[in-house]
Amino acid sequence: MIDGLVASGIAEPVAEFLWDAISPYYGEGDILPHPDDDLEKDASIDPEDIEDMIAEFFQLFSLPEATARSPETIPLPLSIASFARYLNSRHHQGQDKDALTDKRQRSPNPT
Repeated sequence: MIDGLVASGIAEPVAEFLWDAISPYYGEGDILPHPDDDLEKDASIDPEDIEDMIAEFFQLFSLPEATARSPETIPLPLSIASFARYLNSRHHQGQDKDALTDKRQRSPNPT
């Protein structure tokens, strides 16, 4: 599954995180996940568990948490593929912010 996600444009750390997060819901390899699987209906993952996955992802990648001024919008229905794209977009936003911070730190002070 990780290779398939990466081939579809998902960053490898995101694909690995997602696999680690959802694989316990698929048993010991008895059922193989499909990108179109609905996480709640097909994988029987509680919405609270999905929220916990998102919180863990944000913490792991040092991303800012949602606020009332900047709420998180999670795509519904939430398939494996849409969850991967959602996490990937947040991962890229974090990288873009880090790159901007690094650039500012390297830029000479214009004063």
